[in-house]
Amino acid sequence: MQIKTKREYKKAIAKNNITIYESFLKKFPDCKYSKTVKDTLHTLYELNDWEKAKLSKAIADYEYFISTYPNSKYQTKAKVELVKAVEKKEFEDCMSSTDVQQLEFFLEKYPESYHTNAIKKRLAELKENQEWAKAKKINTIVSYEEYLLHYPAGYHFIEAKYGIYELEEILPEWEKAQKTNTETSYKNFIKKYPNCSFTAMAFEYLKKVQLPK
Repeated sequence: MQIKTKREYKKAIAKNNITIYESFLKKFPDCKYSKTVKDTLHTLYELNDWEKAKLSKAIADYEYFISTYPNSKYQTKAKVELVKAVEKKEFEDCMSSTDVQQLEFFLEKYPESYHTNAIKKRLAELKENQEWAKAKKINTIVSYEEYLLHYPAGYHFIEAKYGIYELEEILPEWEKAQKTNTETSYKNFIKKYPNCSFTAMAFEYLKKVQLPK
């Protein structure tokens, strides 16, 4: 039996992989080589899990490695990589978020982050979008001018300019058409302003005043 065990042990050492060592322990759980095989297996598990974590760069894999191998020589490196992985995940979450506070918290938490510029750019976009949404909701010449004052080259520059134009130029024409309330007034309005925000309403009013043929 000892000869067979030794022979199998030598075979296991020669192949030196997890599967063969696990098979050896299953066959010879209490032999004199079992401790050595278990220690070797632990080392192989550790190396395998470390390579898996390095390859995946996943938070869960780094956390598993750190908790499973507290005495590993890779502990310090694993903890550093875990911090990077967490930061990367939080960065990705921020970039898909519309929560201004979430992005501001990221900047506070990681003031020296590689992603600082991207976060600041995203934060500026969100704040501008909030101001634009407020201007649209109020929908007055003053609200659009206020937006343009703060964002003279903003993403919604053209929309803001058009909003002012529509309120200054088109709205009075629409009110005039409504006041006249005839088929001709609505047709003329639609012809002159086929794509403004009042066009759909003009078509509805037109249907109501048209005489049945």
